[in-house]
This record gives sequence, C-alpha cells and structure tokens, in this order.
Amino acid sequence: MRISVAKAAAPESLASLAEAWLVQRGGWLTPRLPPLLRSMYDAEKGQLHHRSDVAVCVVSLALTAIFYPVLVAGVSNGPLARGPHALGMLYLGLLAPATLVSLIVVLSKPKPVWRELAMAAPSLPAMLICAQLFVGGAVDATIGFVAGTLTVMMFVVINVPLRSGLAVAWMAVAQAFFAGAILRAPDLSRDLRFDLISIGLTCGVYMLLACRRLHDEQQFGFVLALRERLRREALTAQNRALDDLVQSDSLTGLASRRAYDNWLDALWAQAASRGTATVGLIMIDVDHFKAYNDYHGHPGGDACLAAVGTCLREQLRGTSDQVARIGGEEFAVLLPGVALTQCGDIAERLRLAISALELPNPGYGMDTVVTISCGCASLRVCDAAPRDLCATADAALYQAKTSGRNAVCLGEFVQRNFVGVIAGSGGNAVA
Repeated sequence: MRISVAKAAAPESLASLAEAWLVQRGGWLTPRLPPLLRSMYDAEKGQLHHRSDVAVCVVSLALTAIFYPVLVAGVSNGPLARGPHALGMLYLGLLAPATLVSLIVVLSKPKPVWRELAMAAPSLPAMLICAQLFVGGAVDATIGFVAGTLTVMMFVVINVPLRSGLAVAWMAVAQAFFAGAILRAPDLSRDLRFDLISIGLTCGVYMLLACRRLHDEQQFGFVLALRERLRREALTAQNRALDDLVQSDSLTGLASRRAYDNWLDALWAQAASRGTATVGLIMIDVDHFKAYNDYHGHPGGDACLAAVGTCLREQLRGTSDQVARIGGEEFAVLLPGVALTQCGDIAERLRLAISALELPNPGYGMDTVVTISCGCASLRVCDAAPRDLCATADAALYQAKTSGRNAVCLGEFVQRNFVGVIAGSGGNAVA
C-alpha cells in the first residue's frame, strides 16, 4: 500500500513539496514522491549511476566471455543430460545478447525505468544457466545452484536498486525460476525441496526489504538535500533583497549612505591602481528644508526630496557619475577622474537645475523657491585618503551655507589645510 503526498502542498513550490514529503515520511509508510520531485530524483540518480552502470555492463560482458569456455570445458564430461550444447545456447543465445543489449541501452541514457530494466535483464539468463547446471546435474550441485542463484539476486539488489514495483516483479520471476529448478531437480527429497524453496523465499523477502530500504534512504537523502539547498537559496535571496534595500534609498530611489560609502572605497581603490587618478565629490544640502517641511508637512517634504533626487540624477553624466542620499536633505555626487574646476561647473549646473524646478518654499519666504548649496572637492588618491575628500567637500559645503546658501563653494586640500573659494552664487555669498 502506498500513500501520496498531501495535495495541500503547492505543486509549483519545491520547498513545500519537499517539506510535506519529509513530514509524511515519519509515518509507518513511506509516501510516494510527487511527480516533480520524482523527475528531479531520477535525473540526478541517472547522472550518478551512468558511469557505474556502464562499468558493470562491460565487466559482465568480459566475465561472460571468460567463463563460457571454462564452463563448457568443465561440464563436457559431466552428467549433464544434454551436454554443453544446452549451456552454449543459453550463453550465446540469451546471456551474451542480454548483456550486450543492456550495455547499449545504458549508453543511450534512457529513462530511469528502462535503465533499471536493462540492468536487471541479464540476471534472468544467468539464473537459467544455474538452473540448467542444477537440473542436469546431481544432488552435489545443490549448494552451487543455491549460492549462484542467491548471488545473482544480491547482485541485482546491490547494483540495480529497482523501484518497488519493478523489484517485486523481478523477484517474483527470480523466485519462480528458483522454485522451478528445485522442483525439477532429480534425487531430492520432499523435505529438502521444501527447505530449499523456503530458503529462497526468505532470502527474496529480505532482499526486497533491503532494496526498499536502500531506495527509501536514497530518496530521503535527495529530498533532504534539496530542502536544505532551497533553504540556502531562499536565505541568500532574502539577504540579497535586504542588501539591495539597504543599498537603496526608498524615498528618492537613489543610493543610500551605505552604498555611497562602498562606492567611495571601491572608486578610491580603483583610482589608486592607476597611480595619479583623481576623485571628485560634491556635497549637496537643500537650503531651508526645515522651513519647507514645517510648512508642507512630511508628505510634502518627502515629495520635495524625491523631486530633488530625480533632478540631480538626470543632470549627471551617464553611468560614470553616482549620486546618493546620505542624510535627511543631504546628497553626495561622486565624480571619477574629475578636476576641481570641473566639479564646480557640474555643481553649478545642478544648482541651476534645482532652481529651475521652482518649487515654492513659502515657509521661508513668499517669493522663495527650493535651492541647494554645494561643496566641491577633488583629490588625487596618491596624496590623500577618502576621509580627506569627504572632509574637504563638507567644509566647502559649510562655507557655501554660511556664505548665504544657494551657492557653490570649491574646497582645496593642501596638507590638511582647507582653503575655500566661492565659485558661484545665486545669493549674497562672498569669499
């Protein structure tokens, strides 16, 4: 009796299927693998078993060729009723072709069920040969027959782990061959026949149980490994999504402060490998944003920051420049390979673009609009560190704000001494 996995598990969810199967496996009966998991299991096992199956078929062919002349020579003078001719027919007409066909089928990488059938097929002619030796021989051949037949059964159980249905069918045929040979053998007492058949049935049952246990353990290992792999992949995806969330500012769509710090370190290291490369930085602050936020409320303030962020991104050079929101109303623009005067020109373009938005700021004055102040810095990486670049740009921003706002200030870093120069102003800023 078999039971199927609960239909409550979503078919499209491998994790749900694997978890449901593992939970039900704890009962008395092992559940049937769902079709999706079964196809994945067969595909994985097929790849793992292909080389070993080919090796088994090649060895079987070699053994068939080696033992044929040895066996015929050994029984040519024996008590076989029909001599070596019958063995030759079995060898050359059944065993050798079955083994060769088995190799050809395995090499073609068929479906798992055909692979299992092909691997188990040569065992039946082998048992027929054992039966021929036993039936045509004497009582002394009993031990050899029983040992040979059981060895063939064990070979199939160990090397060809058949699925349950095929295993039961194959074992029934094998037991029929075994019992038929016992019943046809001459000079055996009734009790001995009964004992031999009982031994064969007992060994067959234990072999089926071993085959079932091996099959179940392989399935369990596969599903358990699949579940753990899916969990790791889900955790990796969650971590990646969380990292993307941390790296991005949800309000403006720009990079976050964390992403900005990572960018700066990576850009600095890349520039350092070039020897004399420079890195430019523009620190930006929205003027009188508190007054705007108090007047329009937080939703209005958020909309203002989003509009400023979009405008800044649109004014930059393709993908080489990078803009991030690093604070409440503070932004930063990284400019690889840009000199100080160029930073000033870019900052002035940004300042004019924000002014052109004409976002009213009645909280500060009836005729005022939203503006920005910019502090610029550009340093050679061989002369300074990232913190020096940030400190220089921040000091320049401070001077732009204290000088009247709506201005651009250039900061020069000379042996840790800051020199500020007003590059442009829309207000009353002075140097």
